[in-house]
Amino acid sequence: MDKSSDINMRKRFSGSATAGDTVRTLAWPSADEEIRLLSEQIDKDLHDLEGLPCDLFVPHPIPSDEMLDEILKRTASKRKNGRALHLWRAAAIFIPLVLLISFGLYVNRHADIFGTSETRVIEAKRGEKLHFIFQDGSRVAVNSATRLQFPTRFGLKNRSVCLQGEAYFDVVGMNNRPFIIELENAEVKVLGTSFNVKAYPEEDSIRITLDEGSISFHNNLDHSRTLLTPGQTLAFNKQTGASRLYEQPNAFTWTSNQIVFQNTPFLEIARVLERAYDVTFHVQNQDAYQFAFTFTSNPNEPLENILKDFERVSSLKFNIKKDTVTVSVE
Repeated sequence: MDKSSDINMRKRFSGSATAGDTVRTLAWPSADEEIRLLSEQIDKDLHDLEGLPCDLFVPHPIPSDEMLDEILKRTASKRKNGRALHLWRAAAIFIPLVLLISFGLYVNRHADIFGTSETRVIEAKRGEKLHFIFQDGSRVAVNSATRLQFPTRFGLKNRSVCLQGEAYFDVVGMNNRPFIIELENAEVKVLGTSFNVKAYPEEDSIRITLDEGSISFHNNLDHSRTLLTPGQTLAFNKQTGASRLYEQPNAFTWTSNQIVFQNTPFLEIARVLERAYDVTFHVQNQDAYQFAFTFTSNPNEPLENILKDFERVSSLKFNIKKDTVTVSVE
């Protein structure tokens, strides 16, 4: 107990305390040890009173225990009220903070604002196709032999995925939150549109065909940008950075299991058929690559039927053994 508190307490019991002394006195007992000291002081005062004249002393015990209990009750109530005041002050700070954190966690469930989102990968093997819906509602059809990497929750400023292979995207429009497809030496940026991207690692070129909306194609080699309009296809050479625009109908027929070739070189045809039917073409004569074909298949057309049609219109011969197709030229 400090000296000033001791003095205030004595004034309080002697009746000489001012209003300020009383307030300070009521404020000081905040620990049980100090209350016990007060009780001892009361007992000491009682002992001193016993030496005074009898007419000034009424011989009955001073209820120091009862006084101690009462003081403990009052000080406990005061401490409780003080704690309540502090709790209200803390709540004024804590509740908005909790609401802000809760809102942040809610937003983070829909957008990765804390950078904690996990990365997912879906892979369509050769001979299969996959369909997937992203967290934002955008849809993608994934062609054979394709790898697509993306976060479980898109970022707050953009929606970014990484593609190796071919996929058709139907992107939900979101202003100021573009959908970005990262490719080798390039990227595609859109706000909301439908388009096809063909970007197989083994091929020299990337092809983007716009179905609806608009696309901004970014060439990371020379930092140029190209805007596409519906119906246009952009071919980008991954090594040289050269690009050109042209019309390419039927770019999306693979999504309905159709295969369409229009004056397509046999090298490209062989790659498409390898992915679609999970086979490997073994070309014995390089002259086979001089051929080009225009052809449309029905859904789920057997590979044997397609190759027989090629044989009817060319000197190519095909021999199928399990998952290997041997190509020769007569």
